[in-house]
Amino acid sequence: MRSVFLTAMILACFLLLAKCPRNSNQNVDDFTEPPRPSSPPEEVRALSLKVLQARLRACQPKNSCSPELLRLSGMNVVLGFVVDQANQDLILLGQSDSTLPPLHLEDFVVALRNAWMKYAPLEGNTYQYSYPGCSIDPVPEVMRELQLVEQQLDSRRSTGEMERALDSWRRVCQKPQAVRVLGIPFDTHFAQVMVKADYDMKTLADGADAIGIPGFISMTEMSLGEARQAIQQNKTITLSASLNRFWFYPGETSFEEAQGESQNVLFLKRCPVKLLTEQMYSDARGQTIQSGMANPQAERFAENFTALYDRVMRQRPIYQELENLFRFVALAKLIEERKANGIDLSYLLEGFVVTAAPVAKTLPGRHLVKTLEHQEESQQSIRTLRLWFPSCGGVGIEIEPKVERDSTELLSALGANAVKTRSSKETLSWSFKDDDYALREKKDNARLHTINQFNKTNRALTVTYKPEGYLVNDGDSEPIFIGSNLAELGKRLRAKYGESSIETFLVETKDFPGDHKKQAFWTTYRMQNPESDTPWKLKALSDGRDGPTDLQNRLMNPGVSYNQKESKVGLVSEGERKGWVKVTLGFFVQVGKNIYRVVVHYFITGAELIRNLDLGRAFQAEVDTYFAVPDFKAESLLDSLNEIERTFKRKHPDAQIEKEFEGIQISQFVSAVERDAAS
Repeated sequence: MRSVFLTAMILACFLLLAKCPRNSNQNVDDFTEPPRPSSPPEEVRALSLKVLQARLRACQPKNSCSPELLRLSGMNVVLGFVVDQANQDLILLGQSDSTLPPLHLEDFVVALRNAWMKYAPLEGNTYQYSYPGCSIDPVPEVMRELQLVEQQLDSRRSTGEMERALDSWRRVCQKPQAVRVLGIPFDTHFAQVMVKADYDMKTLADGADAIGIPGFISMTEMSLGEARQAIQQNKTITLSASLNRFWFYPGETSFEEAQGESQNVLFLKRCPVKLLTEQMYSDARGQTIQSGMANPQAERFAENFTALYDRVMRQRPIYQELENLFRFVALAKLIEERKANGIDLSYLLEGFVVTAAPVAKTLPGRHLVKTLEHQEESQQSIRTLRLWFPSCGGVGIEIEPKVERDSTELLSALGANAVKTRSSKETLSWSFKDDDYALREKKDNARLHTINQFNKTNRALTVTYKPEGYLVNDGDSEPIFIGSNLAELGKRLRAKYGESSIETFLVETKDFPGDHKKQAFWTTYRMQNPESDTPWKLKALSDGRDGPTDLQNRLMNPGVSYNQKESKVGLVSEGERKGWVKVTLGFFVQVGKNIYRVVVHYFITGAELIRNLDLGRAFQAEVDTYFAVPDFKAESLLDSLNEIERTFKRKHPDAQIEKEFEGIQISQFVSAVERDAAS
């Protein structure tokens, strides 16, 4: 469901191309068995729900269940499940990661019961089903008081009058807001997580929680930036009040399924959490009314939050727990659809006692007030301008997962491995090695999907060497291409992306027997697909310090901060670019837990060499302007650079531009304050 946030006084406020030294016409006969990946196979955790229920039946009446049972045997990443038809068992598949919060059995039980409509009240002859959700809503009386206070928040008032009005704003904002939980029992850990995630999100929206993620900008920071820009440009600062509703909602959720001889395997490919928003109005009675539209500033914040969700949850574990709930709901929905397979889940659905967890019925509203002061000095006087930024927050897990066929046969091998490595029918949980590298392939494809959905002008591809040819993926369930006829690969790319805005494909090559095979691939592709036939560039990633995958992540993950202090302009004094201007730019990007420093060198020349220094300064100014815009979205570094280059070329059509990426350095995560101080 949804919750209401109030924000008032919103002011209008990165590659090496393989050379082509020889002709090469490849066919399937040229292919040999690829080498095994150098990385060790991942460890997978399996858990039998049949044995789990038997153990719970014995221990729960005595209140003697071990933490191993209640925490799903240490599994804290759930990947999918295997329907073991021979043993009439359902086996959960997952992994253990000590850096992540634990999974709670009772959350899984609540999700199962919701899917089986155990919490749906019967009204007449109809069960009234609701997806799991929560909402935190200001009551009408509070809304009416806030309307009165808003009328006093006028920047033209004196400082004393404004401070008194802001004191009133703080007092009213702290009044209790009603908490609602839908689709599940109120006093449960499941509800507790939803409410806390919703409640804490407001502090991220208004900037009270300074999370320090590159590209993450609070609504208050947007307002401050717009105000500063208006002051610098001598524009009128307009004042408006905005009542916005934010809520967490599932993105497209999908499974991949494989049918084995005696088992079905379902892998949870993606289950993203999105933040949505809608602008609201408050009538004279304090009732909130939906507008069906989104405030542009709130919409930008919601889009940024969604794009950077994986980084937010690494720093704020409550959002990892929220994603775990979404994944449990997705699993439960699909398990319920497969209930005809005769799997007995009766104890989890009926007998298991869910421990009560306290959830507050009301919560105090949260608020933040920030002040911007600007002094203007003239011959006659000094004028001080003071601006105040006061602000005064649901979750709806409405998941309907779709199932796609696994065309690689990797999931079948994974499911068979899970069943055969079990020592006996009484084994509760066990670990096994993913010797077929099924998880590596599936997780990497999911990574590609995530990267590609947040890039407008770039796409990440993987080309995997196989005995039967090349396997080319872009993150969708079905590979773009399998085979050795690279002219056909070009046709497939043109058919899928020919009408899109894609300018560059960044290609990671995997499992090639040696550099000569990589060279043969690139030579053949370029011979069979001339650049004149394609509207984009296909570029190979150099292996780099941590491998090409990490380079794809650093260059294409959404979220980047510009380190203006590292920006500099100078002339090249020697070499083939002598006389060109060199513009050095520094950026911070985050991948996983680490912040990366990325240095980009631009080399620019024009029709007249004497203009080069001016061209360099103009390009530097274009970069400064782009990253100073307050509504900057959480784009990838490559998308941002592409946009800057396009804008610059429109203004300077005779300029020639080349760029290089310096060795990318790694540092452990540091706060924004520490990072800025270090730079």
